[in-house]
Amino acid sequence: GARPEQHALEDISYSIGTDPSSASDSSNQSHQQQYDQEGRVVPGTRKSPKGQRRSEEESRRRIREALARAEKDDGEERIGSGSESHVYGFGPDEVLKEIKSEGIVRYRPDGSRTTEHSLEAAWEKASVIEALGGMPTIAMAAEDKIFIIQQRGTPISETDYLSIELPFGIEPSRQGIYKIEINGEDYLISDLRPENFVKDSQGNIRLIDLITGKVTKGSKPK
Repeated sequence: GARPEQHALEDISYSIGTDPSSASDSSNQSHQQQYDQEGRVVPGTRKSPKGQRRSEEESRRRIREALARAEKDDGEERIGSGSESHVYGFGPDEVLKEIKSEGIVRYRPDGSRTTEHSLEAAWEKASVIEALGGMPTIAMAAEDKIFIIQQRGTPISETDYLSIELPFGIEPSRQGIYKIEINGEDYLISDLRPENFVKDSQGNIRLIDLITGKVTKGSKPK
């Protein structure tokens, strides 16, 4: 049967750097991430299948070229548009998400929601996606716009969705809102609907999008 919707806030403690594979299924691979001086995960530093990451300069060059091709409608693959971004093919293995001017939905410290067009909001989203074993994700600015780069995936089925267990026992639901702890900071996460998961090239189910934001201790969604 269908998984019951989880409307109640669930508190999940999760420390970045802990291998979640012992607490979840094989869809989550061990983390190979780097941390900044405050101990936060640096998005996009999990090793790609080829074990390397392009420099930001190279990525910005490719973004400029992709946008130019899309402007000319010169073979650039337009995958579609989501609520927050326009999505383009970005080479054979990745997608490029151009954040719309309306911005990214995120939680404020008091638990209310806002919309913000900022690199910080994109960086935070990328960090939490990777912390939850999601698709390797890079957030960056180029050409006065904000972009997210991710590896390509394929859609999942409803059966796939009902089988997902994220790190530390989070079973996604369309309406569920969860509180997780990352390096001593509380984050709310929601919007874990089927469309925000894909299968990667190895067949593992990966998170690609969510609504999140760092909140003060004791805050609840409003």
